[in-house]
Amino acid sequence: MRRIAAILAIIIGLIGFGLAAYLYISPGAATATTPIKAEAVSSSAPYFAMEVERPAADFSLINQDGETVSLSDYRGSFVVLDFVYTSCVTVCPLLTANLRRVENELGDRFSSGVYFISITIDPEYDTPERFKSYAETYGADLSGWDFLTGEPTTVYQVLDDYLQTFEEKAPQDIDHTALTVLIDPNGMERYRYWGTVYPPEMVIEHIETLGRAGAEEAALAMAAEPALAAVNPVPSQAEMDALLGIPQGEYIPFNSAEEAIEFAQTVTNKLLTQGWTKIRTVNGKEQEARFFRWGENESFIGIGIDLERVVVLQDSDPVRLWTDFFEKFYLYCYG
Repeated sequence: MRRIAAILAIIIGLIGFGLAAYLYISPGAATATTPIKAEAVSSSAPYFAMEVERPAADFSLINQDGETVSLSDYRGSFVVLDFVYTSCVTVCPLLTANLRRVENELGDRFSSGVYFISITIDPEYDTPERFKSYAETYGADLSGWDFLTGEPTTVYQVLDDYLQTFEEKAPQDIDHTALTVLIDPNGMERYRYWGTVYPPEMVIEHIETLGRAGAEEAALAMAAEPALAAVNPVPSQAEMDALLGIPQGEYIPFNSAEEAIEFAQTVTNKLLTQGWTKIRTVNGKEQEARFFRWGENESFIGIGIDLERVVVLQDSDPVRLWTDFFEKFYLYCYG
């Protein structure tokens, strides 16, 4: 397996290096000294997408607010990762503008199960303050998008780990591959996109396909866990609605994440008192899902906590329950 992984890494690196010349916009091309609007980016420019499956290297870097951010902080959520630098006037504005297009396509899913990370290629120049200004200039929504820098040796190791090719021509003048990576909630690289304007709808499709597959796999594993037979018949959804005092299948808003978590714990206690068995808890960056079972897979209940909201679902089919969490409420965390 190690040999196969090494060969794959070499192939990806060679393809990325070869595409760099093809996909890189040279200094002689039209430059961007002002922000490029997301809707103004061409959708007909060349790009290349490759499906992969390799562990995404963890890292700890500093974001635009001076906070330490690790990739592992995002476990349980999708991450779209790219590489830019603040003084770039060719490739990087296009990459950032294209991520804005992806953000627009995601809608409510952005910062709720899907997050962006942009890592500098020029750590000796890009300070958190410069990245903060860059993010604001290009209208990046920092609620779900981190711009990361750090000590040069640390950043260069990350670039090497992700097979990012670059060459410094002069201070603040760097040729580099236009590379974007999609990382799944289990911390695996799943797609690599080369080019500045890969289609946002393609990224959305990949997220949805991977999310459904991961939800099904997790649901089947959950249902296969040992269980005790229930003494009483499974309560109906109407009975559970009356017990919990809330309608199922819609978000209940709260004033704070603390209130949402407190309410979820109240629901949890009611379920345990009623005779439900808690079988699994999974977490995303800003999400949590708790799952309960009645008897030997007679019925399942899930409590989803997403920022300042809580949703409760009940279903006899665990796969359908997980899929509803994914498709209707964007609770991507699975494991």
